[in-house]
Amino acid sequence: GGGALLVAQHGMRRIVKFELTGSPTTGFSVTPSNTVVADAAPGGLKLNYPNDLVVRAVDGSLWFTDPFYGGIKKSRVSEGDQPYTEESSELGYAGVYRVPVGGTPQLMIVGNNASAAPGVLDRPNGISFSPDYKRLYVATCCQGHSKHCPAGHARWTGFDIEGSGDATKLGSSKTVTWEHPTKGAPGCADGHAVDPRTGLIVSSCPLGICIVDFDGVEDSDGDGQPDAEIFHLSFGDAKVSNVAFGDGYLYLTGVAGPMGPARLWRLPLA
Repeated sequence: GGGALLVAQHGMRRIVKFELTGSPTTGFSVTPSNTVVADAAPGGLKLNYPNDLVVRAVDGSLWFTDPFYGGIKKSRVSEGDQPYTEESSELGYAGVYRVPVGGTPQLMIVGNNASAAPGVLDRPNGISFSPDYKRLYVATCCQGHSKHCPAGHARWTGFDIEGSGDATKLGSSKTVTWEHPTKGAPGCADGHAVDPRTGLIVSSCPLGICIVDFDGVEDSDGDGQPDAEIFHLSFGDAKVSNVAFGDGYLYLTGVAGPMGPARLWRLPLA
């Protein structure tokens, strides 16, 4: 028994797979060896800093985000992303990739760099699929490091998935944005997960978590598409980073307060 553990390694700028032995009841152990799944973009240039990943169960492919801010020095945050991109990114752009089983990364989305025109993927972070695997969700982490991504904002984009195998491509997209009432509130749309029962996105966002219904029932702006509905659950001054479902609970990671200790929360699901 066992399986595999996929890990995005910021410092090594790659994704690796560790083999697991054991079971949920007896516990797992990780072998010391690892296999590199992805460390370069098409053309051979080094990836930026792989951030989040998810497996598309219908074909076993691995999808991951590759922003360029993963190793930014905290002392240089005020400088913004552009100087950092110019110095540290071989690619010069952020991206979203698909890795077929036994294959190499395919570039699915080219995100804007910090000097480009405003776009939905300046800072791609969390990534997930709808329960039927026909839509890809990518979160954009806005913390004021880019002029197009102000602090206090949370942003999610859904892409329709078309085709199959190596012919898989992304079709039409829709972006929804939420802004915290307190201008510049800390936190962002970092990690997120989709509830397999409802299809709702549960995501970290400034000073709490956001529950996002991409397919609401009202069309208030008359564009022919239902408006997304977003509900914010405040965590006070705590900042949530990642979200996961398991065993009837919602698990959250983060920090308690601006300078507080790291935390793992567990919320029972009704």
